[in-house]
Amino acid sequence: MTVVATIPSRTIRGCSTEHYECSTYEVTQNPVSGTVIQDTTTVTITVTDEYGNSAQCTFDVNTDDNTDPVINTCVGNKEVILDASCNYTLPDYTSDAALSITECSTYEVTQSPAPGTVIQDYHNGDDHRNR
Repeated sequence: MTVVATIPSRTIRGCSTEHYECSTYEVTQNPVSGTVIQDTTTVTITVTDEYGNSAQCTFDVNTDDNTDPVINTCVGNKEVILDASCNYTLPDYTSDAALSITECSTYEVTQSPAPGTVIQDYHNGDDHRNR
């Protein structure tokens, strides 16, 4: 995913140009105010007078994602069955269907302990009094 932002109006300021114009002129912006962008975008300001003379300046609008991802739904608690050696190998829960994440940028999901980690039960019995 990418960062999304809305271009503000920069038709009044945003370029340092001095106007020595005695005629009327029009200031335009491309892309126009309100345009939704998803990455660095170059904005062009154009001033055109009534005689068709024009001048331009440009500047970049950079998008920065400074919002933490949101985990809407986490993987639920699991009840697992140990093997004959009292071990359980953790699967990869990072792509579990229950996991729901909201994020506008590219993201990576990791888990700890890592998938493939073997959990060993060293109890001399369990909560069910099995030995």
